[in-house]
Amino acid sequence: MTLYSVHYPLRCAVSIATHNRLSELERTCRIVASLNPAPDEVWVVADGCTDGTMTFLRERYPFFRAIEHLVSQGHVKSRDEIMRRTDCDIVLVLDDDSHPVEKDFITRLRQLFTWRPKLAVASIPQQTDEFPDTLTCADFGPPQFVGTYSNASAALRRSVYLQLGGYDMDFYHAYDEVDYALRAVAAGYEIYRPAHLTIRHRFSALNRNEVRMHHLHSRYEQASIWRRCPWPQACLVALFRAARQAQYAWKRGWFTREPEWWKQAIADFSRNLQRRKPVTWSAYRGWMRLMRRPARSEAEWSRMQTAMGIIQEVEDQLERPRVSIAATNPCHLYSLARVLARENALGTYYSGYPKWKLPGSESVPVQTHSLRTLAVYGSLRILPPSLRPPSGWMFRWQDEAFDRWVSRHLSSVDFLHGLPGQCLQSFRAARERGIRTVLNHATGPVPSLLRILKPEYERAGLNVNEVTSWDEDAQRLRRAEMALADYHCVASTIVRDQLIQDEGVAADRIWVIPYGADQDIFYPRHTDGPKDFRIVYAGQYTLRKGLRFLLAALAEVGQPDWRLDCYGPQIDSTPPNFTERPRCPVHYHGAVSARQLARVFRESSVLVLPSLEEGFGLVVVQALNCGVPCIVSDSVGAKDLIEPRKNGSIFPSGDAKALAEELAWWQAHPQGAANRLYPWEEPARKLIELSQLAVTA
Repeated sequence: MTLYSVHYPLRCAVSIATHNRLSELERTCRIVASLNPAPDEVWVVADGCTDGTMTFLRERYPFFRAIEHLVSQGHVKSRDEIMRRTDCDIVLVLDDDSHPVEKDFITRLRQLFTWRPKLAVASIPQQTDEFPDTLTCADFGPPQFVGTYSNASAALRRSVYLQLGGYDMDFYHAYDEVDYALRAVAAGYEIYRPAHLTIRHRFSALNRNEVRMHHLHSRYEQASIWRRCPWPQACLVALFRAARQAQYAWKRGWFTREPEWWKQAIADFSRNLQRRKPVTWSAYRGWMRLMRRPARSEAEWSRMQTAMGIIQEVEDQLERPRVSIAATNPCHLYSLARVLARENALGTYYSGYPKWKLPGSESVPVQTHSLRTLAVYGSLRILPPSLRPPSGWMFRWQDEAFDRWVSRHLSSVDFLHGLPGQCLQSFRAARERGIRTVLNHATGPVPSLLRILKPEYERAGLNVNEVTSWDEDAQRLRRAEMALADYHCVASTIVRDQLIQDEGVAADRIWVIPYGADQDIFYPRHTDGPKDFRIVYAGQYTLRKGLRFLLAALAEVGQPDWRLDCYGPQIDSTPPNFTERPRCPVHYHGAVSARQLARVFRESSVLVLPSLEEGFGLVVVQALNCGVPCIVSDSVGAKDLIEPRKNGSIFPSGDAKALAEELAWWQAHPQGAANRLYPWEEPARKLIELSQLAVTA
C-alpha cells in the first residue's frame, strides 16, 4: 500500500548538444532511451556536425526531436534553443558523453523538483573519467546548496530559466552555468546538489582543448564580474580573479599564454559595461561564499539567504492553517516541525529539550522547558539502576511538568499536536481557546500493545503489566487525553486500525501520515552493495522488537560468510532472553548516532525489523532512503511502504521460518531497494492538506 504521493505532474525533457562525437552520442542515446520511465521529450542539437549525426538520429531514434545547425553556434546557443522550444517543466541537460546512472532517474528528478518549488537547478554528482576517484565513489556526501553546476550533469526548471532571461548569449562556450547560477541565487532560487541522482560522464577528450577552455572561462568570468558585481567592488573582484587564473596557468605551465585572454577581456570591457545588470553586493558576496563553501543544511541555507537580503515569498501560505507541536523528546515531530516552519505553517514547537540540542532551531519558532528533561536523561545516563528512581515515575514527573508549562504558554493557532501521556492540561487549555487538538500516536493504543506483547512476556516469565510503565494511573491519563482529542495522527494503517477496533475512534478522525527521513543524513549509496551478505538490525534489544526471531532464522538459514550487526541500547526492564545460536557471526554495537547509523545502512545488504509490535519503525524509512531493502514483520507499521521483493519483504510476525526464506531470497538476489526517497516534505504537506480540510469542514 502506498501512502506517499507517487504522481508527479511535472514533465521532463532531456537536452543533448553534440558536435562531431557520434560514437559518444550513440551510447548516450541508447541509455537515455532505456530509462524507465522514459522522459517526455528528448532533444538533440547537431551543432555543425559533419559525421552523420543527423542520419543516425533519423534512422535510429526518429522519436527524438533533432535540431540541426549547419554552422556550429556553440553549446550555449544550442541549449538555449531547446529551453525555449520545449514545453516541459524540467530539462535534464547532458553532454553527448554523459548519461544518467539510475534507471528510474526521471522519476527521481520529478520528485526532487516537486518537493523543492524554489529549485532552479539540480547540480547532479558525476562519476567522471576526468576524476578517476569518482568512478568507484560510494558516497558523494549529503545534499547541499551550491553556487554553480555543470551543463554535463544538471537539470533546470524551465519557468525560472525563462523568468531570468536564460543564458547570456555572449558567453559562447564557457561560464554560462556560473553566471546563470549567480543570477538564480540572487533572485532567491536554489542550486541544489542532491544525493540520490548520479550522472556518468565519460569525458571524451575529442574536440576538447584545455588551454582554449581556460582562456574562454577566464574571459567570460571577467565579463560576468563587470556585468553582475556592483561598484566599486567589481574592480577588486576582477583583479583578484585575474590573479587567481594566472596562478592556475602558472601551475599548469600556460602562463606565457595568459595575455591572449587578457587582450580579449580588455576588448570586451565596453560591451560588458553597456550590458551591466548588477545584483546587490550582499547577494554577490553570499554567492561567492557559497562557491567556496556549500551550505550543507536547510538551516545554513536559510541563514545565507537572510545574509544576502533575500526575503522568501510566501505566496498564499499566509492562509495556511497554523500548527503548534508539543513534545518533550524531539523524536519524529521535530523533523516534521522544521518543514512546517519552512512552509509557514508552524505556530510554535514546544520542546522538552534545550534549544541547543535541536539542529537548525534558529529557523524554527521554539519555546523550551527542559530542566526536568535534562534531569531525567542525566540520571539515566549517570546513575546506576540501583540509585535512580523507577524510569516510569521519572518520565511521568517530567511529562506532567512539561504539560502544565505548555498549557500556560499556548499561542493562538488552529491546531495543537501532543503526544500521549504529556498533553492533558495543554489539550484542556487549547479547547478553552478554540484550538483543535490532535493526539499524535507514535505507537498503537496501550490496550492493543499489551494484548500483543503479553504472550511473549509470559514466555520469558515476565508480567507485561508490571514491566511496562502503563499502570492504572497512566491508563486513566490516556483515556482522558483520548476524550479531549479532536483528531488522531498516526504513521501507519496498523495504528489506524487499532484505534478504530480497540478504541472506537471514527475513521474520519484519524490522519494517516507516514514518517520521512532526514536527507542530510540518510541518503543513497552510489555503488553496489557489499559483496558479502550483511544484515543489519537497528532498535532496542527488547522482547517487543522480536530480535530472537531474526536469530532463530539465522540459525536455520545463515551461512558462515553472512554477518549480522545489531545497533541499539539494551533496556534493563525487558531483557531479550536470547537463546538462539545463529550460524553466522553476530556483532552487538550498542546505540550509535544517526550519521553512524546511516553509514552502516549504506554498507549493508538488508535491514531486518522483526518487531512483534511497532507503530511505524523510523529505521525502515531511513534505510529505504539509503537504498537498503527492508525485511519487516507484518506487525511493523512501515510495512505500508514495502513493495514485496522490490524494496523489501513482509513476513508473518513471529515466524522465523518465513523470515529465513526472505533472507535466503535477498541473499540470492542482491540488489538495492527500488529507489524511492521519503523526505519529510511529503508528510508535512500531507499534514497541511488534512489540516486545511479540517479547518474548512
